[in-house]
Amino acid sequence: MPDPIRNGEYAHCICDFSGMPIGATDIDAFIDIKNRAFVFGEAKHENSAVPLGQRLALERLTDAVHRGGIPAFCFVVSHHDKGDIDIAKADVSEYRWRGQWHRGTGTFGDAASFLMKQYGYRVD
Repeated sequence: MPDPIRNGEYAHCICDFSGMPIGATDIDAFIDIKNRAFVFGEAKHENSAVPLGQRLALERLTDAVHRGGIPAFCFVVSHHDKGDIDIAKADVSEYRWRGQWHRGTGTFGDAASFLMKQYGYRVD
């Protein structure tokens, strides 16, 4: 099992994008399934909306990767945590696949495990 937080002493730090010449955003999760599929994840507190600029960035990135020949998925997940977020237990609100958003079910951990098995990554 991977470490829960790499460089955890910096987890409280905020990236300030205000000095950038153009808007920037972050992505909360990225899973590379042996270069056979890519999974992006964005966690929001209690079903908060994904801001338009971030949604466009996630859509464009996911769709461009997919058009390039590697299946790509983007999950928006909702959590209720007040402290550290257990993203594996976060509920999938919606996911993007083949250029469309779909209503989600289950947890991000379950979705990631399913995709890993589908694309030949052994999950113990």
